[in-house]
Amino acid sequence: MDSVPATSLFWAQMFIIFISSVSADQTNITAEAGHNASLPCTSPNSKPVLVLEWIRPDLGSEYVFLYRNEQIDLENQHVMFKNRVDLQDRQMKDGDVSLVLRNVTTDDRGTYECRLVQTERNSRRKTTVIINLDILLPPVFLHS
Repeated sequence: MDSVPATSLFWAQMFIIFISSVSADQTNITAEAGHNASLPCTSPNSKPVLVLEWIRPDLGSEYVFLYRNEQIDLENQHVMFKNRVDLQDRQMKDGDVSLVLRNVTTDDRGTYECRLVQTERNSRRKTTVIINLDILLPPVFLHS
């Protein structure tokens, strides 16, 4: 009988550890078609980033932007983002891993996720930031 409370306590501790190592934020961004959009994302403690994934879940397994092994990985990038995305600061100073999406169109409308993995004392911290991007068409002026 004593093993039941011990097991419950073990799983409760595991749940607390999992929750403390993962965080998620959500932001809404609006950009005008034909302009650049900056999708903000910052590592919570400015520790070195091991992996940075920018994804759009509705586009499948290819990435919007991927950084791993201390370099940008273009091999698995979704075709619609090739030559259109870059980090706002490639040095990732002060934990800034914001993404710049150039020349946005209505096809860029959607939910983006910034996922980063960092090292922390004998463990890894995973952070997810969710960005909802809406694209406005530029105003049309009619001449009379």
